[in-house]
Order: sequence, then structure tokens, then C-alpha cells
Amino acid sequence: WSQTRIGRAQIDGQADVAVDEGHARWQVDVRGKGLHLQLSDTSIDAPPLDLQIKQRGEFDRKVQTLRLDQLNVQLVERRRSVATLSLDQPLTLNLTQGKEGRGSKAGGSSEPITLGLRVNSLGIHQLRPWVALAGSEALSSVRGGALDADLKVRLSGIDEVAVAGRLDLEQVTFERGKTHANAPVTLDTEVRASVTGRSRVTVDSWALRALDGKKLLAQARLTGSADSGGATDLALDV
Repeated sequence: WSQTRIGRAQIDGQADVAVDEGHARWQVDVRGKGLHLQLSDTSIDAPPLDLQIKQRGEFDRKVQTLRLDQLNVQLVERRRSVATLSLDQPLTLNLTQGKEGRGSKAGGSSEPITLGLRVNSLGIHQLRPWVALAGSEALSSVRGGALDADLKVRLSGIDEVAVAGRLDLEQVTFERGKTHANAPVTLDTEVRASVTGRSRVTVDSWALRALDGKKLLAQARLTGSADSGGATDLALDV
């Protein structure tokens, strides 16, 4: 189901898992050095990356509570961090729903918990094998460029989620036929949105710009709100 192959890798670390009746605990600390992925349809292989995963948590099946005490994933290329996924404090979620359909607050603190994603100019040629490994062809027609992103997901509870940040595709070229490609363009995206009660989506701003160098080619902006059980009020400016 995937054309991606692992060419070579050196894996080191440990995973401790304890499971008893209705309860599971785990702690994972894994490091991969020189992880090299290959795509069968191209002669350009992704450069080797170093991967580090640290994750610790537990799940109580009886009360349907999931707790993540630690989550940190990091990708490094030639001593340069190219992607980081991290949780700033322990997260506890009650996966059951009460009479009002509400979930529990996240964590033991009243402060929102942040899940952060930072991508530092990760080349499309690096990203394509990972996307293909997941069985997706989303980047099959993209032949150049880089991904740069800084996104934060704030959780104030299982029913209160906010997303803010940016995701940019820099100097991207798209395949046009077997031997031609379009001129490179940059796609900048900024978003500030939230989901409340698992049903109401509020978009403070979702802006997209297409640029040729510094020249603006097109832009679009979405604002408003939508409720699965009520009215929708969205405005799109192109």
C-alpha cells in the first residue's frame, strides 16, 4: 500500500508496557539514527534523519481516562532540528460523556495545555517518503520546495480546542507532465480557529496567500462560525 521503503536505520531505546485488568501504563524512549527512506518511483532519496520519540502515559479503561505525562517527537537532519512535536504539560482527558455531553478538563491545572508543532524548512523531497509511507499521494505531484510551520493546539478540555499558527509551503513546484514543472510559488497560511462542544466551529481568521517571490498572485480569507445543530455564518473573501 506504500511505495516507501526503509533503506537503512539504526534503532536504539526501550519501551516498557504494563497491562492489568482495566489499566495500561507505558513509557517509550526510542532513538533512530540515520533513518533513510526510499521511494521506488524516484531516483532522489530523502536524506537520512535522526528520530527521537519520548512518550509516557496511562489509560484507565474503567473510568475511560487517558493521561499523557510526556510527549516529545523530534526529527534532526545533520544536527539541525527540522521538526518537533511536544506537549508542554501532562494532559488528562476523560473520554466519557456526561448527561450534557461534556468531557473533563484537560490536566490537573486550570491553564490550557498546548500541543506544539514546529517545522523548520523541511524539504518536500524529505517529506514525500513519510507522506507516502502513510499511504497518501498528497505530494505525488510536488517536485520542489519546503514546509515551514509553527502551529499550536490549545486544549482547555476535550470539548474546548483552539488552533493558532501558520503553515507555509515555500517555493513549491508542481509537476506538469513528465518533463515540465510550473514556476515555483509560495503558499502562506495563517489560522486562528476553535471548536467548542464538539459541534461549534469558530474561525476568527483563516488566510491563504499565493506569492511569486514577493509578488502577490492571489489571496483568500475565511471568517465566521458553523454549528452542526444550528446556523452557519461564514464569509469568504477572495
